[in-house]
Amino acid sequence: MRTELTDSYYKHKYLYYLTMKKYYLLSLISASLIGATCIQCTSPKQKSGENTLPQKSELFATLPDCCPTPDGMAIAPNGDLILACPNFADITQPACLMRITKNGEITKWMDVPVLEETGWASPMGIAFNEEGDLFICDNQGWSGAEKAQNKGRVLRLKFENDQLKETITVASGMEHPNGLRIRNGKLYVTQSSLSQIKDPSGLLVSGVYCFDMNDRDVAVTNTLEDKNLITTVITKNPEVQYGLLLATAPVSGRHFRGGCSVHHPNAGKILCYYARKERFS
Repeated sequence: MRTELTDSYYKHKYLYYLTMKKYYLLSLISASLIGATCIQCTSPKQKSGENTLPQKSELFATLPDCCPTPDGMAIAPNGDLILACPNFADITQPACLMRITKNGEITKWMDVPVLEETGWASPMGIAFNEEGDLFICDNQGWSGAEKAQNKGRVLRLKFENDQLKETITVASGMEHPNGLRIRNGKLYVTQSSLSQIKDPSGLLVSGVYCFDMNDRDVAVTNTLEDKNLITTVITKNPEVQYGLLLATAPVSGRHFRGGCSVHHPNAGKILCYYARKERFS
């Protein structure tokens, strides 16, 4: 018998499929056009006669049954790749963290501490600080279960000899914590949905929160009253109403409020338009 969480997951999965189907087809067309354009581009290597076509994609890893739903990932201090597995696709498997070594060995590292009120965890974005502590976006609300609404957390896991020593709640009460990045002692977290903040257009609002790495038990209200909310963003595509995913660190001590956001993987920025610049504290 499927549980409340299972039912909610499949409903969300179906709705997501409907909204993303058209977007996926457009992406395929765009990828084809971009690929055709790139083949015609010249570069120093091409001029010298070398083959510069994109490398063929290869399977990186086949995950075991304990990780049917991989999500966020981060490089551990020892160089291992740590993978967050919320496991929405099979809730009989507890949410966990997987470890992939430099040699390609795949093992389950640990189960993520659950929220007592719901009985589960939903780890998505993760990041390590310089001390080796692991920060996790526990996106409880992604399940769609009523008892998990506005129960999202940002967790800080401290370790000793590779064993969990302490779990600290940095923030709680979040609607949809998703992506996470650390920069200069600050923790930047995206909330992919802020349904209590209404835009006159009726379009979805999401945002970025900034916490001090040493914060504890910050109570989030998911409104403009939150002092940790540093920017809000409107998703302008009416057919794909989903907000910010990956958090990126600010550049030059500035952030932007409003507009539409794009993640630039090389520059490590959040690029926005229709924006006004403000200073960080």
